[in-house]
Amino acid sequence: MRTLTFYAVLILTLQACSHTAIVAERDSHEPDESTKYSAIFYIHADADYLYHDANRAAVRANERALSSALEIAEEAQSGEIFIIHQKRKRSFLGIIPRRNNDIYYFRNGTLQQQIKYRYQGASVPFLQKEGEIYHQLTAGRPANREQSYFFFFGHEIPVSGGEGYHNSHSDVNVNASALVSGLNAFVHDEDDKFGLITLSTCSNGTPLIAEQLLPLTNYLLASSQNLHLSYLDVEGLLLLQKDPSTTPHQIARVIAKQSFDRLTKDIQTEVALSVYDMSEVSLYLSELAEIVRNDEETTRPNIFRENVDCAELEQFDATVFTQGVETWYRPPRFGRRASSGIHSGWGCKID
Repeated sequence: MRTLTFYAVLILTLQACSHTAIVAERDSHEPDESTKYSAIFYIHADADYLYHDANRAAVRANERALSSALEIAEEAQSGEIFIIHQKRKRSFLGIIPRRNNDIYYFRNGTLQQQIKYRYQGASVPFLQKEGEIYHQLTAGRPANREQSYFFFFGHEIPVSGGEGYHNSHSDVNVNASALVSGLNAFVHDEDDKFGLITLSTCSNGTPLIAEQLLPLTNYLLASSQNLHLSYLDVEGLLLLQKDPSTTPHQIARVIAKQSFDRLTKDIQTEVALSVYDMSEVSLYLSELAEIVRNDEETTRPNIFRENVDCAELEQFDATVFTQGVETWYRPPRFGRRASSGIHSGWGCKID
């Protein structure tokens, strides 16, 4: 019996040496030209994502996001969809690491491959492994980058630090610069950009985050305030099925409007969603980011506090710093901001 147990463990150990494993694969020879747009979904699940909806039912936000992404992938009959579900680290017998993360690759509504993989620790930075797999799966296919989308679902991405972003991978930092490096792992060259990056996270509609993402996208959709794990409704991507000429800007506006309508029905707290036209924002973003940095260095605000409107900064010029920003805003039902009817679209940590 001991011998059988030894060999069983040995086999599992040898299998675990590989960081990836193909779970499902389809032999497809469809023409490359059949895909008109591409989207990457990153769904973070290595943290606490439990919340209660308007009916007080317990919901795990990451599972809801995964279900939505899979439904979109199946309906994307002319799209290429890449879904990353990054989960908590697990091991067999407490010693053998398991391939616990999932990648789904769809093309034209059909699952081409499902891959299970595991992290290799801090030696591989955030999203680098996933970017490598992405290029392996999509090699040789022309990229229509004007119609390319990146949807990030997770907690607030800190500007710096980020050691505890993953509950079970504390050695892998996740912060703004790590996100930028990770996104660069999915592009083809330094001139490559996404049409739209959507941050379905709390409090990342900020000058400092936008400044870092500026070289990587034409449009950014984010919330300058809390989202409370309800996430954004990104089904607007499927407008491309009805009209392939729909622009990333139009899709961003639809996602923002639909998400805003649902959120304002479900919650009583502040709701703020903004679409940033990065070409317009770029004209003043470095100046605004510098104002924010100087204020933080002077006042040392508590970075764990909720954002407030950057318009509260003395040097904030609303005639300049709101150009290229479209915001859907509803103040909280209670508290000091309950009477406020407008928001600049920019969130700041202000003491």
